[in-house]
Amino acid sequence: MNGTIISNIAGKYRVLCEDKEYECTAKGAFRKEKIKPLVGDDVIIDENDLVIKEILERRSTLIRPNVANVDHLIIVHSYQQPAFSFGLIFKYLTYANMNGIKASVVISKIDKCENKADLQRILEVFSSIFVPIYFVNSKNKEGVDEVEKIFSNNIVALIGTSGVGKSTLLNAINPRYNRKEGDYSYSLKGGKHQTKEVVLLPYKNGYLVDTPGFYSLQLNLKKDELAKFYPGMYIRNQDCYYSNCLHLNEKQCAIKQDLESGKLHQVVYDNYLSQLKEIEEEKR
Repeated sequence: MNGTIISNIAGKYRVLCEDKEYECTAKGAFRKEKIKPLVGDDVIIDENDLVIKEILERRSTLIRPNVANVDHLIIVHSYQQPAFSFGLIFKYLTYANMNGIKASVVISKIDKCENKADLQRILEVFSSIFVPIYFVNSKNKEGVDEVEKIFSNNIVALIGTSGVGKSTLLNAINPRYNRKEGDYSYSLKGGKHQTKEVVLLPYKNGYLVDTPGFYSLQLNLKKDELAKFYPGMYIRNQDCYYSNCLHLNEKQCAIKQDLESGKLHQVVYDNYLSQLKEIEEEKR
């Protein structure tokens, strides 16, 4: 019988087969072969023994969060509490590019924005790299309808740091999810972990993936890899004169041309330079 793993708690896998859930274990051979079933895996189970017999071919595999077959990443980031950071969002977008997964950005808690020019600037930055961006207030559902259009027939994972409003957004989309929502901690300068494990929530012939928040994301890239996968450079860098162009002072650099013409926002490039510097410091 075919199904999809929707959660894993201590080796107990909840598998959704059509409209019925089964609690299964993985067959022992997986451990010998060093194969680990992941939330999101399409699997074949033995409905008598309730054992996962086979894992079907994966479309994608993410390490953090540890989930399979994600079609789209939604990077949720708050306007305030936790503080807004272009650099962190660019890291998530780079991570999506590394894994060949489409990504969109959702800016939450826009009710805390007193200067709408701030939101316009954020829009301009992400528009320059052709990343879809949505502004939402999950408390009154402002902007939520636009985000929902992404979800149909896809496995869509929400990622972001603790406290940015991932669970609140999910509850705004479907109150029956009843995801536990956390408050911002001023002492921690971040959110308190509420979601403890990766969970697939059925929605519109697909799934939404609620994931635990995390405070940092290590990409472990070399400089030439960053130059390849960084947002705004992911597609355009193939037009550079040098195949290993770092977009610094090389001749006929397509990225520098876009920067000078105004097609690429300065904020994107400045954060790219900051990421290059981080890589250099990590090597010391």
